[in-house]
Amino acid sequence: MDSKNHLMKDIPHIWARKMLTILFAYDIDKDGIVSYEDCMRVADRIIRSANLKDPAASNVIQCFRDFHSGMDQILPNYWIKSCTEQVLDCWSAVKSPKFKEALEKFHVKRFQILDFDSDGFISFSEFLHYWKALNLDQSLARLQFDYMDTNKDGKISENEYVDAALDYELNYTDKDTRNRSFGPLVDF
Repeated sequence: MDSKNHLMKDIPHIWARKMLTILFAYDIDKDGIVSYEDCMRVADRIIRSANLKDPAASNVIQCFRDFHSGMDQILPNYWIKSCTEQVLDCWSAVKSPKFKEALEKFHVKRFQILDFDSDGFISFSEFLHYWKALNLDQSLARLQFDYMDTNKDGKISENEYVDAALDYELNYTDKDTRNRSFGPLVDF
């Protein structure tokens, strides 16, 4: 444990805070491990919140299953490790093209499943379903939506969505960020 804490101290603080914020948001049962079951609960919450039926509901489930198996291929046993170990695993892979490719693929798919009306954009009402699924503070959702909507047209394109998500997860040089993809950053 001491070596892990030492390694956590070596990770850029803002980046570690972002990763822990993601993991805490996805740790639905709050047991300190983001598991397959947690991911499937998020998928189920999206489906229920948006009142999705098949094939849209099946696409949501498949998106999260694919992400789960993809991460496990890049970071073996990722889903059975503690949040601290998951952060350390992500840090070890943050510069890896395979890691970036897996994240990008997931974010493209996640954009597609959140674009419930298939118009090529995520509206604010569509965006809210994801925030509800993660039990994030809905009063802050508009701030993040507006941050992602870089051209200020009132909707988020696939490029805007994926760029913001990748910036959140891969940018470890930013000393402070307005990107709050998962709400306020946790501190440790």
